[in-house]
Amino acid sequence: MYDEILELIRKIAPEFNDVADEELEGFIDVYADLVSERYFGKHYNQAVAFLVAHQLTLFNIVNSSEAGAGDSSLIAGDVLMEKKGDLQRQYGNVNTSNSEADSLLNKTYYGKMFISLRSALRPIGMMRKCP
Repeated sequence: MYDEILELIRKIAPEFNDVADEELEGFIDVYADLVSERYFGKHYNQAVAFLVAHQLTLFNIVNSSEAGAGDSSLIAGDVLMEKKGDLQRQYGNVNTSNSEADSLLNKTYYGKMFISLRSALRPIGMMRKCP
Protein backbone atom coordinates (compact mmCIF):
# COMPACT_ATOMS: atom_id res chain seq x y z
CA MET A 1 0.00 0.00 0.00
CA TYR A 2 2.68 2.50 1.02
CA ASP A 3 4.73 2.28 -2.17
CA GLU A 4 1.95 3.34 -4.55
CA ILE A 5 0.67 6.09 -2.25
CA LEU A 6 4.22 7.41 -1.68
CA GLU A 7 4.79 7.47 -5.43
CA LEU A 8 1.51 9.36 -5.97
CA ILE A 9 2.37 11.91 -3.26
CA ARG A 10 5.75 12.52 -4.89
CA LYS A 11 4.05 13.01 -8.28
CA ILE A 12 1.19 15.28 -7.22
CA ALA A 13 3.06 17.22 -4.51
CA PRO A 14 6.74 17.54 -5.46
CA GLU A 15 7.22 20.13 -2.70
CA PHE A 16 7.22 17.19 -0.27
CA ASN A 17 9.99 15.23 -2.04
CA ASP A 18 12.37 16.09 0.81
CA VAL A 19 10.06 14.56 3.43
CA ALA A 20 11.35 11.14 4.51
CA ASP A 21 9.36 8.07 3.47
CA GLU A 22 8.95 7.07 7.13
CA GLU A 23 7.35 10.42 7.96
CA LEU A 24 4.99 10.19 4.99
CA GLU A 25 4.09 6.62 5.99
CA GLY A 26 3.13 7.96 9.42
CA PHE A 27 0.78 10.46 7.78
CA ILE A 28 -0.61 7.72 5.55
CA ASP A 29 -1.28 5.56 8.64
CA VAL A 30 -3.23 8.39 10.27
CA TYR A 31 -5.24 9.65 7.30
CA ALA A 32 -5.85 6.42 5.35
CA ASP A 33 -8.45 5.45 7.95
CA LEU A 34 -10.44 8.56 7.02
CA VAL A 35 -10.80 7.45 3.39
CA SER A 36 -13.26 4.72 2.44
CA GLU A 37 -11.78 1.98 0.28
CA ARG A 38 -15.30 0.88 -0.61
CA TYR A 39 -16.34 4.35 -1.80
CA PHE A 40 -13.16 5.26 -3.72
CA GLY A 41 -12.53 1.77 -5.09
CA LYS A 42 -9.61 1.76 -7.54
CA HIS A 43 -9.05 5.47 -6.76
CA TYR A 44 -8.45 4.81 -3.05
CA ASN A 45 -4.67 5.35 -3.17
CA GLN A 46 -5.13 8.58 -5.10
CA ALA A 47 -7.65 9.84 -2.54
CA VAL A 48 -5.28 9.03 0.34
CA ALA A 49 -2.42 10.79 -1.50
CA PHE A 50 -4.52 13.95 -1.97
CA LEU A 51 -5.63 13.90 1.67
CA VAL A 52 -2.07 13.43 2.97
CA ALA A 53 -0.76 16.22 0.71
CA HIS A 54 -3.61 18.45 1.94
CA GLN A 55 -2.73 17.78 5.58
CA LEU A 56 0.98 18.37 4.98
CA THR A 57 0.15 21.69 3.32
CA LEU A 58 -1.99 22.69 6.30
CA PHE A 59 0.85 21.78 8.67
CA ASN A 60 3.20 23.98 6.65
CA ILE A 61 0.73 26.88 6.95
CA VAL A 62 0.44 26.33 10.70
CA ASN A 63 4.21 26.02 11.17
CA SER A 64 4.98 29.17 9.18
CA SER A 65 2.37 31.30 10.94
CA GLU A 66 2.91 33.17 14.18
CA ALA A 67 -0.70 32.37 15.08
CA GLY A 68 -0.13 28.63 14.61
CA ALA A 69 -3.34 26.64 14.33
CA GLY A 70 -5.29 29.85 14.97
CA ASP A 71 -4.12 31.36 11.67
CA SER A 72 -7.01 33.30 10.21
CA SER A 73 -6.47 31.72 6.79
CA LEU A 74 -7.47 28.40 8.33
CA ILE A 75 -10.30 29.42 10.60
CA ALA A 76 -11.97 32.16 8.55
CA GLY A 77 -13.96 31.91 5.38
CA ASP A 78 -12.76 33.26 2.07
CA VAL A 79 -11.76 36.92 1.94
CA LEU A 80 -14.69 38.78 0.37
CA MET A 81 -13.26 42.28 0.61
CA GLU A 82 -9.89 43.78 1.51
CA LYS A 83 -8.95 47.44 1.86
CA LYS A 84 -5.39 48.71 2.33
CA GLY A 85 -5.84 52.14 3.96
CA ASP A 86 -6.57 51.50 7.66
CA LEU A 87 -6.57 47.77 6.82
CA GLN A 88 -10.06 46.36 6.58
CA ARG A 89 -10.94 42.76 5.74
CA GLN A 90 -14.25 41.03 5.42
CA TYR A 91 -14.49 37.25 5.48
CA GLY A 92 -17.25 35.05 4.20
CA ASN A 93 -19.07 32.55 6.33
CA VAL A 94 -17.02 29.42 6.97
CA ASN A 95 -20.08 27.20 6.99
CA THR A 96 -21.87 27.83 3.73
CA SER A 97 -23.44 24.94 1.89
CA ASN A 98 -20.35 22.79 2.51
CA SER A 99 -19.73 20.88 5.67
CA GLU A 100 -17.05 22.09 8.07
CA ALA A 101 -14.68 19.39 6.80
CA ASP A 102 -15.16 20.55 3.21
CA SER A 103 -14.51 24.16 4.15
CA LEU A 104 -11.11 23.08 5.49
CA LEU A 105 -10.48 20.89 2.44
CA ASN A 106 -11.17 23.94 0.27
CA LYS A 107 -8.17 25.73 1.85
CA THR A 108 -5.63 23.81 -0.28
CA TYR A 109 -5.29 22.68 -3.87
CA TYR A 110 -4.94 19.07 -2.71
CA GLY A 111 -8.06 19.29 -0.60
CA LYS A 112 -9.97 20.61 -3.59
CA MET A 113 -8.66 17.73 -5.69
CA PHE A 114 -9.85 15.30 -2.99
CA ILE A 115 -13.32 16.87 -3.12
CA SER A 116 -13.29 16.76 -6.92
CA LEU A 117 -12.38 13.06 -6.95
CA ARG A 118 -15.02 12.30 -4.32
CA SER A 119 -17.65 14.19 -6.33
CA ALA A 120 -16.71 12.42 -9.55
CA LEU A 121 -17.34 9.07 -7.88
CA ARG A 122 -20.63 10.06 -6.25
CA PRO A 123 -23.51 7.95 -7.52
CA ILE A 124 -25.73 10.02 -9.81
CA GLY A 125 -28.95 8.31 -8.87
CA MET A 126 -30.86 5.12 -8.95
CA MET A 127 -32.82 3.91 -11.90
CA ARG A 128 -35.51 1.33 -11.71
CA LYS A 129 -36.88 -0.92 -14.35
CA CYS A 130 -40.14 0.05 -15.92
CA PRO A 131 -42.79 -2.66 -15.66
